[in-house]
Amino acid sequence: PLGLRYSLIAQDAGGREREIDAATLAKAAGPILLTVEVNQESYIQIWKFGEAPTPELVFPEKDAGTISFKMTAGQRKRIPMPSPIGTLIIRVCRTPFGPITRQEAMLLDQSTSHLLQESVSSSQTADRPEQATYVVNPDLSPAAQMSVTISLIP
Repeated sequence: PLGLRYSLIAQDAGGREREIDAATLAKAAGPILLTVEVNQESYIQIWKFGEAPTPELVFPEKDAGTISFKMTAGQRKRIPMPSPIGTLIIRVCRTPFGPITRQEAMLLDQSTSHLLQESVSSSQTADRPEQATYVVNPDLSPAAQMSVTISLIP
């Protein structure tokens, strides 16, 4: 099945980066990073819902010349988040995404309901606790994809 791991990273008072949960986000000082990792070669997009009437593609960046980013299994990508963050949609698919219409953009916030999702908060070591969410689409078809909504509005 197609799988995704994501987490938020912020710097603590000592300047060290650590994974945080959405509730801690409001207290974070400095830039916020979103990390994404896939369990198999796939393509991702990250959209932001905010003040604009339509969602904005924040990753890959507009000047990258592409609308989907190819990831390999186990690759962890760190993506700087715009401020304010608002609501994010992470889209994952086994094939590259094509151009999106305005109508499709308006439907982005309708997450796939059959996804399996679990948030993990553990202190594997005192130095590097894990604060992440894992999402799996149980659909085994080659056309399987997922759309995950992350609401980060304080």
